[in-house]
Amino acid sequence: ICVIILNDQYCNTLIQSKPNPAEKMKEESVFYQKFSLCPMVTPPLKVDPHLLSDGDNEIYPLSPGKNTLLSLTLWSLRHSHLGSEKKTLPCPFHVLIHVQKKNYRQEKKRAAKELFRALKDPSVVIMSDWLKIRGTLKSWTKLWCVLKPGVLLIYKSPKVDHWVGTILLSTCKLIERPSKKDGFCFKLYHPLDQSIWAVKGPKGENVGSITQPLPSSHLIFRAVSELDGRCWMDALELALSCSSLYKLTSKAGRDGEQSSSSASSNLHPSPLTEHELAQLKAILVMETDRYSDKSEVEVHEESDNVANENGHRLSEESDMDQSDDLSPALKATSYVEQSQEEIVEAGEAAQTEAVSEENKGLMWTLLKQLRPGMDLSKVVLPTFILEPRSFLDKLSDNYYHANLLSEAVKEKDAYSRLKKILRWYMSGFYKKPKGLKKPYNPVLGETFRCCWHHPETNSCTFYIAEQVSHHPPISAFYVCNKKDGFCINGSILAKSKFYGNSLSAILDGKAKLVFLTRDEEYVITMPYANCKGILYGTMTLELGGKIAISCVKTKCVAELEFKLKPFLGTMGQVNQISGKICHGEEVLATVDGHWDREVYLTECISGQREVLWNPSPEMRKQRLKRRVVQLEQQGQFESERLWRHVTSAILRQDQNRATQEKFLLEEAQRKEARERGGRLWCPRLFTLDSITNEWVYKYTEYLAEGCSTLKIAKLLKRDHQTIKRFIQNSQQGHVEKPRCKITAHELRKVKRAAAKMPLATSLAIFQSCNITGVPKSTRCAILSDMAKVRKAERRPPLKKTHKLKRQDWAKKYLKTDFSKVLWTDEMRVSIDGPDGWARGWIGKGQRAPVRLRRQQGGGGVLVWAGIIKDDLVGPFRVEDGVKLNSQTYCQFLEDTFFKQWYRKKSASFKKNMVFMQDNAPSHASKYSTAWLARKGIKEEKLMTWPPCSPDLNPIDNLWSIIKCEIYKEGKQYTSLNIVWEAVVAAARNVDGEQIKTLTESMDGRLLSVLAKKGGYIGR
Repeated sequence: ICVIILNDQYCNTLIQSKPNPAEKMKEESVFYQKFSLCPMVTPPLKVDPHLLSDGDNEIYPLSPGKNTLLSLTLWSLRHSHLGSEKKTLPCPFHVLIHVQKKNYRQEKKRAAKELFRALKDPSVVIMSDWLKIRGTLKSWTKLWCVLKPGVLLIYKSPKVDHWVGTILLSTCKLIERPSKKDGFCFKLYHPLDQSIWAVKGPKGENVGSITQPLPSSHLIFRAVSELDGRCWMDALELALSCSSLYKLTSKAGRDGEQSSSSASSNLHPSPLTEHELAQLKAILVMETDRYSDKSEVEVHEESDNVANENGHRLSEESDMDQSDDLSPALKATSYVEQSQEEIVEAGEAAQTEAVSEENKGLMWTLLKQLRPGMDLSKVVLPTFILEPRSFLDKLSDNYYHANLLSEAVKEKDAYSRLKKILRWYMSGFYKKPKGLKKPYNPVLGETFRCCWHHPETNSCTFYIAEQVSHHPPISAFYVCNKKDGFCINGSILAKSKFYGNSLSAILDGKAKLVFLTRDEEYVITMPYANCKGILYGTMTLELGGKIAISCVKTKCVAELEFKLKPFLGTMGQVNQISGKICHGEEVLATVDGHWDREVYLTECISGQREVLWNPSPEMRKQRLKRRVVQLEQQGQFESERLWRHVTSAILRQDQNRATQEKFLLEEAQRKEARERGGRLWCPRLFTLDSITNEWVYKYTEYLAEGCSTLKIAKLLKRDHQTIKRFIQNSQQGHVEKPRCKITAHELRKVKRAAAKMPLATSLAIFQSCNITGVPKSTRCAILSDMAKVRKAERRPPLKKTHKLKRQDWAKKYLKTDFSKVLWTDEMRVSIDGPDGWARGWIGKGQRAPVRLRRQQGGGGVLVWAGIIKDDLVGPFRVEDGVKLNSQTYCQFLEDTFFKQWYRKKSASFKKNMVFMQDNAPSHASKYSTAWLARKGIKEEKLMTWPPCSPDLNPIDNLWSIIKCEIYKEGKQYTSLNIVWEAVVAAARNVDGEQIKTLTESMDGRLLSVLAKKGGYIGR
């Protein structure tokens, strides 16, 4: 109170005194220093002294800290006795200087911190794209440019791993530069011809990546088009004129800091009310789940509060330290109760489905691609057999009765606990889709999370799953209820086999159920699903195989066998199970019944028979209500958001739309795999234990300790902000290079071999060095410092009419038996090989070799061939110097194809064969069409061909195989006869299985054309 009174007296005295001009200038300089760090259009306003007459306002323009306030207090006490004698007390100059210096240092640190944060934050980007930059030697190089407020970062690639340099825009001027070449040029330069480069990179790099030398005082950029160049000019002008754009990203955080600063600097701080304190506590315990998927299991540290009045559940963190820096803008994850779920009745009727006539054609098209014993993991399935949810979602069906596990933990003896576990295990099977349905195959990196509230124990069971591998398809999951004392960790490898009239979906993997308070671990396996009646009979889905639930500590084991219905079985033999519960070698009880109905347990000692499980209507009403994350809070790779377009199309029964949306997801996954190359995918939530070779949840140990981000930082002995930044930036999975499993000597040997055989594959290079057993990903990683150049594909441009005709053609021949189609085309084989290298290993810094053309003695051989089913027709050589027109083309077919191959075939073969040729002028002319009609090839026996469609002809792929063999290791030839001999030899080496694969690929090509709306298939 004394301090406040003294300061009030000092304020009134200071204001009543006549201001000294020198002191007034000092005061204005203080205000100017405060606001000079912010960009201003007008000069800073002067402060009216009359506004300071109220004691509630600040005296000083900058808020003093604790030490400054203490010095002011002591100074006021020291001079308090002079208040009655002196009317005016001069403000001590050293106090003002101290305040100015302290605020100068604070502003300097804050500006540097915010600039560094803007450089590190990937979301703070004005514009980014490829640009060509002219070097000192006047040669152009293509680099990735990222424009941020105040700086222009230059990298070698969009992965921003290899930093080249940073341009400080505050020293630069921008001007458009005329150019004779294509594109749009502009120039960044220093008006005084000084350096425009920063000394260090955004991550503290001292030396940038090696590129061609770049000028120091200017840079000339070239964009692809004038539109792109104008966009870059506008973005650069914006960055040059507004140097404080980076402050926008941390506006919310600074507002909080300013408010707290102003509160601390106020001489009359008002105490917080009880309501404000309650709100502050609620904010402090709010879990910022939006930045970390592990928060839904961290909630087990708390008492798992019941859902709020709106039906939502907010994840909370029990040990959230009040020192954790939480922003009020961060929101907790809202779990919303799922709508009413559909559960079909028990029995065989719900497990059978009759395929409609509309879908039988697609089913037969699919079956033609399959062989007995074939793995179906890479087969694209039609959408009418898909259940509208992901496989990660389906795995959560086992936890709608997770309250049985809460009861099992409380049982005193091991036998009773195992019975409860077995009862819970059986509760996950009676929920079945209506008919024969299969869930979506999850894409790599896909996640799913949900939770169930337990009304009895006021706790919550959280479930989180992630697709950690695509080939082979592995799904990892983690379930936890810390308050009730159990957690489950497991992974599933989904395998599928085709056996002719049936197929099996095998769930290879195991789950580990752990009772935390008893230190017991139960290992659980799963049955397989069997679908029969594909070719004949009724399509039926059943469960089969033997499963086990075992605990090493208690030596208790439960074994069950899921039995398939016999061929002549009755309705009572559908979905039968039988098993036993053992303690060591002693059988304690036997189990029998049906897995979708009643299951009975018989005690071996007493002979007492009881109902172990019965999914009666009363029991179904006791199912826990599942809660899922709100759609707007889900990440891009969460199941519901990822598959929402496919799901909505299936629910509308729009199979064409569902097929298109599904194809887009699969194609995006293939594109990502191609871009990733040989690098391994690193999952975001799970890690592979190198000892047990099992997938485990990354944050289990920290959750068991009840850790907040602050405690995790203390456990890891790392900076708290670093841990929080890592959790916030871990929304996407990343890739890592695989480990090299060969010695340094072998590595040098491989590099020398690659330089000698630039056109060879990585496998051929390793085999030439007698190095075997190295996976493809490792081989590619070892050769990653050598560029793999590839010749660009040349395709005719597609117009709208072309796309429509391609779609019509695909619809027309969608149900065609392509094993009866003869695919034909010509190929010209040059004596010197292709114009450029199709593929080749080139070391960094080296240029691709230039192959000189011949002035005389060049040319090539024109070859005609055809493929049908698994047979190669030809090849036949067109006479040198003959130009193919309608007459010469028909005469060539008469002399080669008809005389040497077609006439030898039977009448039935000729009747069923369909002749295909493209729309070349010599093929599609009236003369050629009439001539083929006279040979009996007309109407439906002559396949029409859409324009601009070389990608649809499978024989073009055969030509690529033959050319790779002919020009292996860059071989060149001396005469046309030797070239022809090489073509014949390469054609003989083509396996019938390769040809069959090409002809059987037509169904997939047609579906791709429809999915891409007539566009080119493949890349």
